[in-house]
Amino acid sequence: MFGTQAPDTGNAEIIAHYGTDEQKRQYLQPLLDGEMFSSYSMTEPHAGADPTMFTTRAVRDGDEWVINGWKYFSSNANSASFLIVMAVTNPDVSPYKGMSMFLVPTDTPGVNIVRNVAMWGEPMNEGSHALIHYEDVRVPASAVLGGEGQAFVIAQTRLGGGRIHHAMRTIGLAQKAMDMMCERALSRTTQGSLLADKQFVQGFIADSYAQLTQFRLFVLYTAWQIDTYNDYKRVRKDIATAKIVMPTVLHDIAWRAVQVHGALGTSNEMPLMGYVHNSGGDGPGRRSHRGAQDHRRPSGVAQLPRHRWDVAHRVAARQDGCRQGALRPPARVGGGQPVIDIDRLGAWLDGQPLAGRGEPITHRLITGGSQNEIYEIRRGDLHAALRIPPPGAPRRATRASCASGASSRRWTAPTCHTPRPSPAAATRRFLGGPST
Repeated sequence: MFGTQAPDTGNAEIIAHYGTDEQKRQYLQPLLDGEMFSSYSMTEPHAGADPTMFTTRAVRDGDEWVINGWKYFSSNANSASFLIVMAVTNPDVSPYKGMSMFLVPTDTPGVNIVRNVAMWGEPMNEGSHALIHYEDVRVPASAVLGGEGQAFVIAQTRLGGGRIHHAMRTIGLAQKAMDMMCERALSRTTQGSLLADKQFVQGFIADSYAQLTQFRLFVLYTAWQIDTYNDYKRVRKDIATAKIVMPTVLHDIAWRAVQVHGALGTSNEMPLMGYVHNSGGDGPGRRSHRGAQDHRRPSGVAQLPRHRWDVAHRVAARQDGCRQGALRPPARVGGGQPVIDIDRLGAWLDGQPLAGRGEPITHRLITGGSQNEIYEIRRGDLHAALRIPPPGAPRRATRASCASGASSRRWTAPTCHTPRPSPAAATRRFLGGPST
C-alpha cells in the first residue's frame, strides 16, 4: 500500500486539514495516489524539535518568501518531491505564533541536501534522514500552508494523528515478530523436543500475546475517540499514553523473538534486530530527543520524559483535590487531617528503651495511595518509617484489640504487647514488620 508510511501520512493529513484547493490538487492527491513522496522538514541541528529555538527564517519579499537556514533529520528528503518546511516568519512575537509552514518543491533552487544521515548499522551517508541547507530559497506567497503564524497549531495536529499512525504500524511489526517467534517455536527441535514445548518459550509467547493484545485494543480505543470527538486536544492524554507504551511493546516482543531464533535472530538475514533498534524512535528508524526539555513542565519534574509528564499531569488534574497544573498526592483521609495520633505515639515511644524520650515528634507523608501510607517519623536521633495499612487490611490481633478512634486507619499505639519487647523488636514492630 502506498502513502501509509511516515512522513507521508502526517503530511497528507495537515494538507487535508489546512491546505487550499490548489495545494490539495498539487500535493495531496498525488500523495494519496502514490505518485510522489514527501518530507517534513522541522527539526534543526542545534535545537532538535524544540520550536522555541528554531532559527530558520522566512522573510517576505513582495509576492515571495525567501527561506534561509538549516534543517536536520528531514526524513525521506532525498526521494521526496516536496518538503513541508517550518520557519520563523515573525521573530518579534511568541514562537508559537511567529512561525509558518511552507510547501517547497525539492527541486527549488537553494534547497541543498548536504548529506543523508544513516541510522546505526547502515552505511555512512546512505541513510534517508537529510541535513538540508536552505539558501535563499524563494517560494510564492501561495506556498504558505494554513496561514502565516499557524505552524505550531499545524504541527500539533500532525503529531497527534502521526503518533496513532505510528502505533498502528508498530502493531503490525510486533505481530510479525510474534508470528515469526511462533513459527520458529513450532519448527525447531532441540534437546529432544520442540521449542514450543519449553516452558520458557511458552512464557515468551504468552507475554507477547498479552502485551500486543492490550496495546492493540488501547490504540483502537484511542483512534475511536479521535473519530468520535474530532479533537486531538481532548484525546491528547491517550495519544501520549500510546506513545509511551509503543516502544516497550515492540522492543519486548522483538527481543523475545530474537532469543527464540538464537544466532539467526541477531543476523541481518532476519528483520528482528531492526525492530529492536527501531523501537527506540519516534518513527520507523527515527531517534528523537524531544523529551529532553519541555517548557510546559512545572519545576521539580523536568527529569520526566515529556509524554509521561503529560499523562501524569492530565490524570492528576482530574483527581479530586488535585489542582490543574500541579502533581499532588491524593486527598488525605478525613478531609486532610493527619491519621497519626501523635500523643499516643509519643506516649508509646516514651515507654520504650529508645533515644529521644520526651522530645517533640515530627512526621511527614512520604507516599500515599490505595495500598499504604508511609510516614517519616523523627524524634531526636530516632529516624523511622511508619506504614499505615488500607481500610479493611488484616491486622495482628494485638493491633486489632488496641485499635480505637473514629477512623479505621488511625494509628494507635500497641500498648497491650506482652512481654515487653526488646529495642530491636520494638523498632521492627514500630516499622510495621514482624516482631520476631
